[in-house]
Amino acid sequence: MPTTAPLPGDLFDHVIGFLNRSGDQMEHVYVLEKRGALDNPKDKDARRLVYKTASAGATMLRDMIDRAWREAATTRPEVVDPLDPNNEDFDPETGSAPPPKAR
Repeated sequence: MPTTAPLPGDLFDHVIGFLNRSGDQMEHVYVLEKRGALDNPKDKDARRLVYKTASAGATMLRDMIDRAWREAATTRPEVVDPLDPNNEDFDPETGSAPPPKAR
């Protein structure tokens, strides 16, 4: 796993990027499945895919936890209730306001 570095920007964008990169592997998964590689624990290509995918998922989870930990340590200037209809971002259609953008 690469060393930890705080995730900059909007966390939602990082999650979408992770899901897109994961989805890019689907054709390779289908090829491995078709040839029966995923049923063989000794298949080198299947093992490589499992290790790569597990590592990417663990890295993403670690970075999200690290960011949450760092952000929890900072004080927020104001907490706005997303369910308050007086909130300027309140959307009556959803019944709440969207979360604030990451710093």
